[in-house]
Amino acid sequence: MISLHRVVFALELILAELIFLYPLPRKKHFPWRLALSLAVCVVISNLFVLHIPGVPGVFLQLLRLVAVYGSTICMMCFCFDRKPACVLSACSAGYAVEHINFQIVKIIDLTTDFPLPLLPGSARWEMIEYLLLLPSYLFFLLTLGRYAKRHQSFQHSDSRVMVPFVIIFLITIGLTRVADFFGDSGSLTVCFYAIACCGMALAVQLILFNLMHLQAEKNTIQLLWQEDQRQFEMSKKTIEQINIKYHDLKKRLREMRSMLSAEEITSMEQAISIYDCKVRTGNEALDVLLTQNTLLCQGEGITMTYTGSGTDFSFMSTMDVYSLFGNAIDNAIEAVRKVNNPEKRVVDIVTERRGPLTMLIVRNYFTEPLKMEEGVLLTTKKEEEGFHGYGFKSIQLLAKKYRGDVSIRTECGVFTLIVSLFPPADAA
Repeated sequence: MISLHRVVFALELILAELIFLYPLPRKKHFPWRLALSLAVCVVISNLFVLHIPGVPGVFLQLLRLVAVYGSTICMMCFCFDRKPACVLSACSAGYAVEHINFQIVKIIDLTTDFPLPLLPGSARWEMIEYLLLLPSYLFFLLTLGRYAKRHQSFQHSDSRVMVPFVIIFLITIGLTRVADFFGDSGSLTVCFYAIACCGMALAVQLILFNLMHLQAEKNTIQLLWQEDQRQFEMSKKTIEQINIKYHDLKKRLREMRSMLSAEEITSMEQAISIYDCKVRTGNEALDVLLTQNTLLCQGEGITMTYTGSGTDFSFMSTMDVYSLFGNAIDNAIEAVRKVNNPEKRVVDIVTERRGPLTMLIVRNYFTEPLKMEEGVLLTTKKEEEGFHGYGFKSIQLLAKKYRGDVSIRTECGVFTLIVSLFPPADAA
């Protein structure tokens, strides 16, 4: 005979697990996989019945719960494209949420006596559980689920986080079930104990995942800064070679004037003038970056203008200047590439001093909607797949390093990035 509560338990458990699993990559035909998973877990929840002589029923019930829990883990691995360890961590967090909700239901049942219509064969606490199911799970989704998604808590696994949490969680589940053997399963003390243990274990797990995520972001940005340094050295050498070749060509052209017509001379001068783009701002890193991007923009029909003095950023290290301006200019050029109107294919860069502040202002037109996530501007570059938003995060970290701030404005199709920095007192 099918037990309604066992059906609901399997559905509850999977819904609780989906609170943490839904941001993870899904396998092909996910809806069908999920439907099959629900059916399998419901069947196991109803059919897994053991009768072992001499073994208390509460222990057999605990074994059934572990079996259903294990089946949900297997089926979620079937649905989501992540390592089993990641799925195990998320499913354990989901079971903790289910158990917290179950204990809240028991507390309400013990402390209230309002009448409820009962289904045949159902207890009062079961009806409370059915009524609270959707609102309570929605609350957990909007709080714990959003927190986990924001910090990518279950995108990667770490045994240092997963193993202690799973052990503590299973011990808590086991002890609350064992309490049933001694007749204390309905006591408020046991309920609050279970909620406290599951809640603390869940909080510690999410906090540790957050710290791991922040450390991974920091390591990634440091790697990108190292790449910026390598790119700076390569660009510097390339531009020096271009300048040498440009001056050699000008010298050869002067030597050939007597052999060419005025029209031919003018045509050749125009052809090599594109390489006469050495920008001098008073800051070596900025000179290299602006020269490099000027050449790039000329080849793509983009106008890039710069107003200001690079000496205003002499308080910053060479690589900080290169990374700050490089990420800001890269994002602007990427946006302008998608603008069809030739008159709006413009990137305007301004640096200035405003009292104690040193300002970097980059303006450009844009056509596609901005992609923002938790206050971070995401890149649309295909070659930066997996590094979405790290350029903007790098700008934010550099601004923070110099006690500054980053702000964004959009008006009439114009995107404006404003970076405010406070030079050290001895650099003012």
